[in-house]
Amino acid sequence: FDVSSEGVYKANTDGTGIEKLIDDVTYFIDLDPLDEKVYWTTDPNALGRANMSNGTDVEYLILDSNYHAIGCTVDNTNKFLYFNLFFAQYPFDSDFYRSSLDWKDPLITDVSQGTTDAFFLDLAVDIEFNTLYSANLDYGIEKLLADGSSVPELIIPSVSSWGVALDLSERLTFEDCNSNKILDSCDISEGKSQDINNNSIPDECECIGDVNKDDVVDPLDAGFIQARFGC
Repeated sequence: FDVSSEGVYKANTDGTGIEKLIDDVTYFIDLDPLDEKVYWTTDPNALGRANMSNGTDVEYLILDSNYHAIGCTVDNTNKFLYFNLFFAQYPFDSDFYRSSLDWKDPLITDVSQGTTDAFFLDLAVDIEFNTLYSANLDYGIEKLLADGSSVPELIIPSVSSWGVALDLSERLTFEDCNSNKILDSCDISEGKSQDINNNSIPDECECIGDVNKDDVVDPLDAGFIQARFGC
């Protein structure tokens, strides 16, 4: 989060352990947990990113000097960063842009279909449905296809919107067959569970002796092995 003393901060979810990561003017931020990066928009015309744990490895993507970067959101699956650029002169419009996460060759693209007369702030991306949502200070909440193949559609009108977030929890699936609150893949990779048959399912969640797959371990399984392997 950012506070009045300018910068990017982190804290525990109970509000304790507040720590300043980045000393910078900060408007909006987003996290990329996969690459352990925090992204933020900063004054006057730049995007920043750094290690989200300790604030090291700071990098900046400098943009057109006539624009101010405002909202930003990360799509790590497709390796894009989406952001809003606000034109600092009349008619004071803003547009949606995206860049690749490779900032050495950022490939900045306008995906807004020439939107004008709008002041966009925060952003959120629905990766599965390739949809970008934005808070519009003047009109409400808008959405458009994230690849720029559609014009923005006003879906919640007549509100002055500063922020937007998506609740996608119903789509999430976490494979935790032994209910130890650790992903099965992590149990296996860290050696907490065996996976003798290499099917990415911890062996304690399967009945390995049920070789004929009738959900029962009985003499039929032994007979199956004997018939199959001649032992």
